[in-house]
Amino acid sequence: MNKVNHIISILAVLIALISYAFYFFSNETMNKAFLDQYEEFSSYEMINTNPIVYQVDFKNDESGYLVFSSEYGYQSDIVMATLVDNTGSIINVKMYSENETKVFFERLYNKAFFKKNFHGKPIKNGFSILTNVDGVSGATISSGAVSKAVHNGSEFIGKKYLNIDISNPYGIIQFGMVDAAIITMFVLVLIAHFTKNKNLRTLTLVYFFTLMGLKFVQFISYSNFISFVTFNFPSIYENLRWYLLFVGSVALVMFTGKNLYCTYICPFGAMQQMEFKFAKLNFFKVSKNIKKMFKILPGFIAWFAFVLAMFSKDITAANYEPFSLVFGRVGLGVQWILLPVTVFMSLFLMTYYCNYGCPVGFTWKILLKIRRKVKRIVWRN
Repeated sequence: MNKVNHIISILAVLIALISYAFYFFSNETMNKAFLDQYEEFSSYEMINTNPIVYQVDFKNDESGYLVFSSEYGYQSDIVMATLVDNTGSIINVKMYSENETKVFFERLYNKAFFKKNFHGKPIKNGFSILTNVDGVSGATISSGAVSKAVHNGSEFIGKKYLNIDISNPYGIIQFGMVDAAIITMFVLVLIAHFTKNKNLRTLTLVYFFTLMGLKFVQFISYSNFISFVTFNFPSIYENLRWYLLFVGSVALVMFTGKNLYCTYICPFGAMQQMEFKFAKLNFFKVSKNIKKMFKILPGFIAWFAFVLAMFSKDITAANYEPFSLVFGRVGLGVQWILLPVTVFMSLFLMTYYCNYGCPVGFTWKILLKIRRKVKRIVWRN
């Protein structure tokens, strides 16, 4: 039986490595059908490859430029196509490709984000949600990435082809209320952990559930880890909170050698703990054999989601956690099934989803195992 498990583990690792290599080395080509759908111009010719730029001929016999530029959003590269006329005004802005969480990105379309903020605007002023672009609530990171992508593309056109000096609103790290709340969160966790104060731990759970979860919608999902290993990071200038929460949580776990994120920080874990303690229905018992069988689920789900995300080149394929339904009030597909099941089972089993479904907790376990092995090697030498 041990040999079979060993072979299965090796095969699983090989498949994961193959999918990881596929993500980086498979080529994507420009979709010509995307160019042919434009009604504004009658012909186009590629004149630059990095970034991709087409010189286009409008139907009024004037010329312009179509530039493709990208910026990393919440969990994917967002590639924007920006159409600029020869006077330096934006004619049209379209999304070429993205793999953001669909329900969040759709908010940009529902709010007419592209038309209101870019169409007809001069490129000389630059574009940023920090200055002249109205961000979309609930999709701030995505709307910021779109703005930066449009800015990068139009800036390239202005400088290279139109001799226009573009105002640069970027380069200053923005620190706000959310960032302060995340730092406060880490301070509370460290105090609660080292003092072993149960009342303070209860306070931290309430703090993270209400403030970090319900109000600021800040938590780590499996896609954050996948973004990290695929080297896809949002801009630190507009998204300091992403680095504070993710990098800070990794540093906290690796420094202490304890999974303090799941124990203290995760708002979904806090919700399950409060639900279990309030219901007091712990009379329901699960046999050790069933628990042992269910314990393999987080690892299998994490592996399957990783392979699917790599082969599809769609990081959102790993987004099945029910977090967004509770805190973002939006969700897709399997999340509508997982949430009611989790809420029901958490009445009887403490942190049911954390133990039997969460890939984030499984990833923390892997990191802690690596930490222990490295520590043993260092101490041995």
